[in-house]
Amino acid sequence: MGKKTRVGYFDLLRLIGCLLVVATHVTSKYMDLGIGTANWAVMNTINGFTRAAVVLFIMISGALFLDPARTIEPRKLLRHNVLHLALTLVLWNVLYAAMELVLTRNWTTVRDTLVLGPFHLWFLYVLLGCYLLVPVLRPLTKQPHVVNWLLALAFIFVVLPSTVVPLLPANSLLQRFFAEFHLGGVGQLWFYFLLGHALHHAHFSRRQSVTLIGLGLLATIGIVVGTAALSLPAHHLDQAFQANAGLLVLLQACGLFVLGKRVYDRQPSRFVALFADLALPIYLVHPVFLGLVLKLGWIKPTLLSFVGCYLLIFAAAFVFALGYRVFDNWLRRVTLPAKRSVA
Repeated sequence: MGKKTRVGYFDLLRLIGCLLVVATHVTSKYMDLGIGTANWAVMNTINGFTRAAVVLFIMISGALFLDPARTIEPRKLLRHNVLHLALTLVLWNVLYAAMELVLTRNWTTVRDTLVLGPFHLWFLYVLLGCYLLVPVLRPLTKQPHVVNWLLALAFIFVVLPSTVVPLLPANSLLQRFFAEFHLGGVGQLWFYFLLGHALHHAHFSRRQSVTLIGLGLLATIGIVVGTAALSLPAHHLDQAFQANAGLLVLLQACGLFVLGKRVYDRQPSRFVALFADLALPIYLVHPVFLGLVLKLGWIKPTLLSFVGCYLLIFAAAFVFALGYRVFDNWLRRVTLPAKRSVA
């Protein structure tokens, strides 16, 4: 097959997603310091710009794995990608469970972490499910009208319920009606996998690109304003406008994806490629350093404190990721039966 050609804007989006997902979790801790304060407003604004971070990774994976130009055999998919990701998930669940045992001695928390993983590893469960859907989705992508049909169904049965249900009174008739159509877990986010493929192969005019990017910006403003409008009267964080499968996050993700495609349609620089390669280990480990910063009491309700803690957490995760890449490459060699042909 020759040397693998990297898609420049995929690597740029991995870098952006990596920066944003760390910002998501760091700002969330600062938002716990006092709702209604000026600091909370700033953190809510930053947090609102980060909501599509994780779904961007799902979209990139979909664009890669559903690319008709790539040869992906189901057996190799299982042996390489599915097995590698499953082993990564098990390893990190065990590591985080061990940390819970040392820090809390709470066996219920240890058990839950071992089975369900820590809060941020839901992404790996979803991605694992998407990998298993690849042999089903790839034949369908050869028929664009089928892809459009599936995305339309996803909008009706996933995006609309995810957008509307959190805004309705609890146990109301409308909430129960929409909840009947609401699929959770992998079933809730698989459409991002397919959407990444569709956007990657779509040809947008300049006007269409600007429109999608503009809608993404408007959606981001909606997330920020909507979160504040619901949270301030309730005196606690209300995340109704931050749902991963909701319309506003969907538009934000599409805007970022199209922006990356528009501005970075070339081979990535070494800097961008390096960060793209380290995005997953940074994602996996950054909560460890966030927890350490929390334990040391370094999080204070100031913008300067946020900038300092964010840079420290990201830098520590980056250094760890450089070392982890060596182990991960070994793990890939162990789980890959033949010459690598699938990213």
